[in-house]
Amino acid sequence: NSFQIENSFIAKDKDNVFYIANNEIIKIKGFSPEKSEVIVQFYVPTILINKNGIYTFDKYENGKITIKSIKPARIDMNTLEVVDGENMTTLLYLKDKNNVYFINYKESEQKISDIDVENAEDAGNDNYNIDIEIKKLESADSDSFKIDSIYGKDKNNLYFLNKKITGVNPKTFKVVGSNKLIIKDDKGVYYLGREEVKKIQNADINSFEEVSKEYYRDKNNVYYYDNYDGDVKKVKGADAKTFEAIEGYALGRDKNAVYDKGKMIKGLDPVTFEDLNGNFYKDKNGVYYEGMLMKGIDSKSFEPFVNYTHVKDKNGIYSFYQKENEVVVEKVEISPEIDLKTLQPIENYSEYSKDKNNVYYHFKKIEGADIKTFEPEGYSIGKDKMGVYYETRKVNGVDVNSFEVLKNDFFKDKNNVYYKNKKLEIFKPKNFEVIDYSLVKQNEDLYYFTEDENNNTKFVPLESKNVDIDTFQILDDDYAKDKNNTYYKGKIFKEADVKTLDKHYNENDNGYKIRDKKKVYKIKELD
Repeated sequence: NSFQIENSFIAKDKDNVFYIANNEIIKIKGFSPEKSEVIVQFYVPTILINKNGIYTFDKYENGKITIKSIKPARIDMNTLEVVDGENMTTLLYLKDKNNVYFINYKESEQKISDIDVENAEDAGNDNYNIDIEIKKLESADSDSFKIDSIYGKDKNNLYFLNKKITGVNPKTFKVVGSNKLIIKDDKGVYYLGREEVKKIQNADINSFEEVSKEYYRDKNNVYYYDNYDGDVKKVKGADAKTFEAIEGYALGRDKNAVYDKGKMIKGLDPVTFEDLNGNFYKDKNGVYYEGMLMKGIDSKSFEPFVNYTHVKDKNGIYSFYQKENEVVVEKVEISPEIDLKTLQPIENYSEYSKDKNNVYYHFKKIEGADIKTFEPEGYSIGKDKMGVYYETRKVNGVDVNSFEVLKNDFFKDKNNVYYKNKKLEIFKPKNFEVIDYSLVKQNEDLYYFTEDENNNTKFVPLESKNVDIDTFQILDDDYAKDKNNTYYKGKIFKEADVKTLDKHYNENDNGYKIRDKKKVYKIKELD
């Protein structure tokens, strides 16, 4: 028996090569195992090489994988080599006795040419693809070509992908630090920008070093690598001798100041500075959001509160927002029962929190909620072992065991349908469906609903069974429309023009008209 598994994805016997996906061993049709190599890549297509050619996956059909050739016309298969580099996740180069070849991966809208490791069965039906194009790397010397870090190099030149880097000496070239986009040779220090390699002017070669992935320095200056625009900028005013990176993205400090993304944050004390994550900092003087002081917050007891929508200290809960060049902080009115020391958000919901005694919705006590078993079921609905709650109120009569959240504040149990904190007598839970924010369905019947400022709801049955869901819109309690029809109190209203019927508010917003290009159908005065 010649069958053997080579790795997690490939197996071979004396006659065939197999691809392993979802615990299934799939034959690769037409690919000989003799002198073969299969390079499985997670983000780009698999490449297959044997004595006959270079291939990639084409289709998955009838339980087999078919392949297609991607071999250039004049490549010499007898001397072909894979040019591999340490920790390279994507194959970029091949070479033979005559030339070096760059492998270009291009997006296209064609049938798939690779098998999805997670879902091999659907591979043949996928319309999204990455094509492979293998082209000669101009001027590259095959004998001396190799990979150094993320760069290709030979005795004459340095390369990044398929571009020759001019002006850098390949013999003295070195990568500076972990970023790999900063390099140097015996003549200067360079960085790989979006379009070309640029020299860092006046950088000292011998002392140039990495401080972090974002910050570099030499004996004279500190530099910031801006990952967003691919540029390197000198950090104005930074002291190179005392500069250090601070844990957290793009933060640094020296003996005089704190820096964020290469810019000095004025007013921060570098000695007592502490990064709190989520764009919050603090020092001996206070708490800051994106470098702006949050006035009135106690720095010693400060902590961000749930998804950074609120913050808390020993004195209370605060909301905040940015206005021009300052942060406006507003204290939130909270339930007097709240114990600030033990108050924590529930999961990642900004609406729900609990302390050692109670559960809260928007910092208002939910009467009767059990702190041990309470869990949010959405942004305004929660449940515990005893019942279901809408915002701060328990909804009477809900069967917890059969309780199911639908959409848009609708839920149901085995007996009833509910909207917010009200039982809807007109609907039954069986075959009830919420279509979108304004439409529900019971069996085959559609209803649109409206809600006034006093939370009174009105459900109106629609005469048509062919309502266009995507274009349906409610104009007011009486009028609605979709792309095909207008509706008055749920019935098709043929008199109105569907294209121009709309709600038009008065200039002073004290009322509106429902009208089309022909006439006015309704005038409503608002209180």
